[in-house]
Amino acid sequence: MTSPTAWTPLFPLAELAPGARRVHRVPGGRLAVFRLDDGDVFAIDDVCPHEGYPLSEGVLRGDTVTCSWHAFRFALRDGASAAGRGGAAPGRPSAPSPCA
Repeated sequence: MTSPTAWTPLFPLAELAPGARRVHRVPGGRLAVFRLDDGDVFAIDDVCPHEGYPLSEGVLRGDTVTCSWHAFRFALRDGASAAGRGGAAPGRPSAPSPCA
């Protein structure tokens, strides 16, 4: 992945509806990009640190994504593991609207 301070445009923000998600291949891996119902957009590594399941295929509720394999939960706003399981989500959350 690139440096967490380097921004790379992925797609026009209008292409991602509220509540939707997309996966993008980037050098070194995949990014899972989520647009929350409130319009905020976050990007994290698409790999759960527990066993590698794609977080883009997890369940999104509010600003939390839950890995479908073992229910590890991650807060998209800060990457922290919810309920103390799984460690921090890989990658760093973006500022709202990084894909504009």
